[in-house]
Amino acid sequence: MTTQISVPENVLHISGLAQEALPRYFFELLVLDLFRQRKLSLGKSAEALEISYYDFIDLAADHNIPIADYEPGDIQTENDAWERYQQKMNG
Repeated sequence: MTTQISVPENVLHISGLAQEALPRYFFELLVLDLFRQRKLSLGKSAEALEISYYDFIDLAADHNIPIADYEPGDIQTENDAWERYQQKMNG
């Protein structure tokens, strides 16, 4: 599917992007927004952009989009569970 978008010349200039880079830029923003809304998973987002899982994590970070939603205390709970798991596995 192809979509045409008009961007005023002054906006293009301010963006610092080449006109040829705009389709990819807008597509990345769309995928990032769908990921932020949790309509696309991390893996599906990376797949849509044809980049690695880790590159998508970096891209999301560049746009201040968290890859996981944690409530206060959730990280500590996960860390505690991980430590218990490691203790069981190591004897």
